[in-house]
Amino acid sequence: MVPFFLIYMLKDHEKFIPAVAKFFKGERKVFFVDLLTDLNFTLKSYIQGQVTVSVILGIFLYIGYSIIDLPYIPLLVLFAGVANLIPFLGSWLSFAPAAILGIIDSPTTFIWVCIITLIAHQLEGNIITPNVMGKS
Repeated sequence: MVPFFLIYMLKDHEKFIPAVAKFFKGERKVFFVDLLTDLNFTLKSYIQGQVTVSVILGIFLYIGYSIIDLPYIPLLVLFAGVANLIPFLGSWLSFAPAAILGIIDSPTTFIWVCIITLIAHQLEGNIITPNVMGKS
């Protein structure tokens, strides 16, 4: 229920907040309007930050995979960017297809895929995400 609530709030916040506020009176109405406005701003900032981080990660992976001439780079990078939006599992999900293609190509390519992906995700997790999310 919460995801639908949040998606609706993001999509139609100019209609949603007054619709919820009409159920309250006085100080509670002001409180809920302020709360929902802050929630909407925070959620938008979070999503924008996550998308920015995913795009930067995709750029890193694109450069790295291009250097080793891995096949299907645009598809792998797009998948990695979308998978990165999933907390905890996204890194592993984005690594799996690239690793499979690396193994199929050669053991050396597989090792390079592992190194490039590890470096990209370490940069993303330790430098990019704290900076981008801290500013958003």
